[in-house]
Amino acid sequence: MVGGDQLAGRPLRVDHLRRIGDGHYRTTDPVPVDGTGKTLLRLHDGRAMLAFPIHMPADAALGLPELAAEPQFTRDGQPEWQVLQRETKLGIPPWLWVSASLVVLACSVALVVSLGWGAQRVSRAISGPPTARRAKHRAVRVARLADGTA
Repeated sequence: MVGGDQLAGRPLRVDHLRRIGDGHYRTTDPVPVDGTGKTLLRLHDGRAMLAFPIHMPADAALGLPELAAEPQFTRDGQPEWQVLQRETKLGIPPWLWVSASLVVLACSVALVVSLGWGAQRVSRAISGPPTARRAKHRAVRVARLADGTA
């Protein structure tokens, strides 16, 4: 598949390749090889996902040069995330990843607990007053607590 970059103002474009010979494939439509969008060839083989960059724009903020599409070239495949996330910095201390993951986990747990608590409050509010049976059991428990026999 060949795709363009959604963030560059171009819509994501996927083009399945057409086989034209033994080991030779061609796109069904021309792909952009200039401008500010990324163009790459993605290869999926089972669980492995490789990407072959065709065109990558320069990124002045990161100091990355343009990877131009020449009329004929050979490029090695790389793990897809390395091509799509060129700005990812390697060598980040492990404690930073662990602490950031724990913060995200804590926020997720707090969200789930809050939603559960809110759902319980809404459920109690719309269920109305306790039924006579529950009220009787509650009265018996209160009486036992008052007598000290509970």
